[in-house]
Amino acid sequence: MGHRISFISTPRNLRRLVRYNNQSSSLINFVSFPLAKDENLRYEAEATIDLPLEQVPYLKKAYDSLEGPVSIFLETSRPDWIIYDFAPHWLPPIASRLHIPCCFFSIFNASVNCFLSPPPGSTESDSDSRNRKTLEDFTVLPKWIPFPTNLAFRIHEIRKIFSSTFEINGSGVSDEHRYRSTIQGCAFVAIRSCMEFESDYLSLLEKLFGKPIIPVGLLPPPSSADHVNDDEDDKHQEWMRMRDWLDKQEEKSVVYIALGLKQH
Repeated sequence: MGHRISFISTPRNLRRLVRYNNQSSSLINFVSFPLAKDENLRYEAEATIDLPLEQVPYLKKAYDSLEGPVSIFLETSRPDWIIYDFAPHWLPPIASRLHIPCCFFSIFNASVNCFLSPPPGSTESDSDSRNRKTLEDFTVLPKWIPFPTNLAFRIHEIRKIFSSTFEINGSGVSDEHRYRSTIQGCAFVAIRSCMEFESDYLSLLEKLFGKPIIPVGLLPPPSSADHVNDDEDDKHQEWMRMRDWLDKQEEKSVVYIALGLKQH
């Protein structure tokens, strides 16, 4: 019969998904919960790609309104496992009350998680990560990474995200609080990475988190043969025209530059 999956998201995000008509598709139940209205969010803004960076905290605030509907859904469906990302800091306590084990799925690779993570056994109040108070603190390698690496923010990079990530933002909590709460409440971590890419960081992260780390691969975007929903079709076709042109150029004759976090 296979695993039955309930995939919870918001209406527009579900419409964006690539749908596959194969034998396993009947085992996936798409559950749609609308976000609460917020005067700071424009109509149908349901993902970070819909918003400038400064408005994203209001999206997370609206996302937190799903706590009630998700709680009721879990109480009635009683799944065997819950897989979540970093945003629903309120979900681990619900899962604990219902005795449902959780997996934290990280879209960030192991090196990023290692850079953000405190040392093992530390708490939010006394960890070395809490001693990083200034922008400059994030431009150097943290002392819990024991091997040589140039991993660090540039000052202009950390300046863009510092306040919303490490201080209470428009959502009512900091992103750091969301991140730590979801990690603390999980049984293991599934991470977008692989041993061939960053084995040292994956081994270190398992020590830092004190939990099993399971790399699930790099998860590249869909190929051109996959179906794209009508709502995203124009953007997809535009990219395909650009990619076809790039494919026809001689090797090392073109430099492709993509600016922004939403590029693949």
